[in-house]
Order: sequence, then C-alpha cells, then structure tokens
Amino acid sequence: MIHVNNHYMDKISVKEAAKLANMSIHHFCRTFKKTAGRTFTEYLNSYRINEAADLIVQTDFPITLIAEQVGIGSINYFDELFKKFKGQSPTQFRKNNINRQ
Repeated sequence: MIHVNNHYMDKISVKEAAKLANMSIHHFCRTFKKTAGRTFTEYLNSYRINEAADLIVQTDFPITLIAEQVGIGSINYFDELFKKFKGQSPTQFRKNNINRQ
C-alpha cells in the first residue's frame, strides 16, 4: 500500500505490485483483498480518485490535467471512476465543494 501511496500517479499493474511483494499474482490478489477488504485495482482507483478530489477542491486546474496527474490518462474513464467513488461528476464535485476550502 505504501508503494501505491507514493506512486499512484504512475502506471502500476497487479503484476508489478505482486512482484514488489515477492508473491505470485494469484497469491498477491488473494492476500491483498483479505487484508485491504478490496481488490488491488479498487484500492488504487479509490486512492487516485481521493487525490483527484483534493486537487479539484484545492486548485483551479482543468479536470483533464488532474486526471493525468493522478495517473488516469483517459478523461472518460476518469469521469466514470469519479462518479463511482464520489457519486457525482468531477465538475459537479468542484461546484459543490468550491466554498468548503
């Protein structure tokens, strides 16, 4: 998890994470889910979206730039993930949180 927290903006595959943990992919996935309560990909995406949410509220950076900065290259995929984890689009999230800084 520390690797994700420090490198979430980079491309991180399950295979790479398993190798860093010195485990087979299958064993890593099983162990990660048991420990974290979610899959590695769910954890990574959740972390990225939380970081993006902070940037959306704290900066006036364009949403596309924020998506790239947190390691999600596709704006469509970013929008989809953001809605999944935050229940609203990134633009709506910014509008709803603009005065909460």
